[in-house]
Amino acid sequence: MPNWCHNVLTVTGSAAEISAFVERARPTLELKRKEYEETAAQSKTKPPLDQWFRENYGSQPLTFQAFVPQPPEVSDWYSWRCEHWGTKWDASFDNPGIALAAEDSTADLDASLQANGLLRTPTVLVYRFETAWTPPTEAVVAMAAQHPELEFRLRYGQPGEGFAGEATFSDRKLQQDIELEVEDVLAPEEMWF
Repeated sequence: MPNWCHNVLTVTGSAAEISAFVERARPTLELKRKEYEETAAQSKTKPPLDQWFRENYGSQPLTFQAFVPQPPEVSDWYSWRCEHWGTKWDASFDNPGIALAAEDSTADLDASLQANGLLRTPTVLVYRFETAWTPPTEAVVAMAAQHPELEFRLRYGQPGEGFAGEATFSDRKLQQDIELEVEDVLAPEEMWF
């Protein structure tokens, strides 16, 4: 079981570009088909693909696979994902306690919880999710390269290993990654791993 790295990814840009990013970021049946086949091969019961997808990814707002898809011929998924995503697993939105508020605190927290880790305004997206061990820096570099008209800010904290930071991405690359104190990034209730 990994220590969880808590992440907040803020994406800013024009309303049209934000809408396009939201649509691209969502998991699709095709992106998750290989995972279904691997999972089903290990299971005695095999639900239909569409049912499995709805139950596991139906409300997930972001997948790294949408930006850096793992090739089907990759046999060492762990090393490939760490190199291309910066972490071994895709974004996890499983924490039922996740709620987001806009910086001006006018966001509806109940709506944020129902959105499963995504707060959206016309020109700003805020995703809140966990990753295994480390932040998904490489995945966000890919997002920035594919969407140069958007700006990305990733704040992350990993209380188990005691590190935190903030990385900014624009013009197709990582611009800055500064080290912060865990206490400056995570709320007391997030100090679990």
